[in-house]
Amino acid sequence: MRKLWIDSLFKICLPILDLANKNQLKEKMPKLKNSEQQYLEALGRIICGIAPWLNLGDDETDEGVLRKEIKSKVLNILTNIVNPKEADYIDFNQRKQSLVDAAYLVQGLIRCPSLFDELTIDTQKNLLNELKKTREFIPPETNWLLFATIIEVFLYSKGEEIENSRLFPALDKFINVYYVGDGMYGDGNYFHFDHYNSFVIHPMLTDILEVLKESELGDYNNLYKLQLLRHKRYAEILERMISPEGTWPLVGRTLSCRIGVFHALSHAAYKKNLPSDLKPEQIRCALNSVLERFLQNENNFSKDGVLTIGLSGEQHSIAEDYISLGSSYHAVTFFTALGLPKDDIFWANPDVPWTTLRAFSGDSVNLDHAYDEITGTKVIVKKLFKQLQTLISNKMGKS
Repeated sequence: MRKLWIDSLFKICLPILDLANKNQLKEKMPKLKNSEQQYLEALGRIICGIAPWLNLGDDETDEGVLRKEIKSKVLNILTNIVNPKEADYIDFNQRKQSLVDAAYLVQGLIRCPSLFDELTIDTQKNLLNELKKTREFIPPETNWLLFATIIEVFLYSKGEEIENSRLFPALDKFINVYYVGDGMYGDGNYFHFDHYNSFVIHPMLTDILEVLKESELGDYNNLYKLQLLRHKRYAEILERMISPEGTWPLVGRTLSCRIGVFHALSHAAYKKNLPSDLKPEQIRCALNSVLERFLQNENNFSKDGVLTIGLSGEQHSIAEDYISLGSSYHAVTFFTALGLPKDDIFWANPDVPWTTLRAFSGDSVNLDHAYDEITGTKVIVKKLFKQLQTLISNKMGKS
C-alpha cells in the first residue's frame, strides 16, 4: 500500500517538479485562469505535502534514493524561484495570493528543516527577503490570519525580528473566538460547513504551535496540548466522513482540492494524534480507499500528466473565481502521512475496515461522542497571551 501512495504522489507532482527543476515552469506549465498565480500556488502546496516524506532522510533503499533525488530537485527549485535572475523567479509581493502560497511553502520548510538549512547562504537570504515582502498584505480575519502567522513564526526561527501584529491575532482569534466546539473552528466569526478545518486550520495551527512551544517566546505547551485535542476530534470526524466507497461529503468551497480534503486526517496520523479507538491502520485503509477512488478517473490528469481542475475529472464548473491550476496541487497534502517510516504500524499492521465500511457491512462500530472543553480555558489563554505580548514588545522585536 505504501508503494501505491509513493507512486501516486509522484504521478501527481513530478510533472510540475520536473518543469521547475529545469527552470521551465513559467514557460511550459499549462496556462488556465489565474495563471499568473499558479506557479507559487502549485509549488507551495507540493512542498508542504511532500516535506514530511523528505524529512525521513536518505538511505540505501530504493525509497531513500528517490528521496535524495527529489530533495535535490526541490533545493534547486527553491534556489531558482527566489533568484531575480532566473526564468522561474517569483516575486512574492505581486499579489495577495502570494501570502497564502508562501505560507504553504513555509509549512513545508517547517516540516522538513533541511530544505532550508541545505540552501546556500545567498539563497537563504533571498528566500527570507521574499517572505518578508508578504508583510505588505494585511490578511482578512479568516483562515488567512494563519498564513501571516506561520510566515512570521518561520522568520523568527531564522533570526528575523517579529511583527507582533502578524503573530498574535491568529492565535488569539482561533483559540479564543473562532472555535465553535466539537473540534471545529469557524473561518472567521461565522462557522462555514466546508473543509477549511482540514485544508488549512488544523494542520497549520498545530504546526505553528509546535514551533512556538520550542521557542523562547513563552510557554506554549498548554496551547499546543489544547490544539492537539481539538485536532484529534476533528480527525475522528473526518474518518467517519469517508464512505465505504471512498467518497466524502461535497460541502463548501474549494472542492477542486480533491483528496487534499483529508490533509488534517493524514496530518493527525503523521503526528500520532489519533483517538485511542482509531487504529492507525484503520486510518491508512480509509485514506487508501479515497486514493483508489481518485486514481480510477484518468481525467484527473491532462494528456501532459498535469492535474486538471475539478473534483472527479475535469470540472471547471466547481472552480471558484480564485481557483487556478495550482490550487489542484493541494491534493499533495493528502500524502502527509508518508512522513511515517515504512516500519511504523500505520504501514506495517494488517488492513482493517474503517468506520463506515464496518457499519454498512452490518458489523459493530463504536459510539461517537462530542468533544467538550473545560470551562475557563479562554481565561487561561487570554492571560497567557497578555504575558507573551508584553515579553515580545519589550525584548524580542517590533511592537
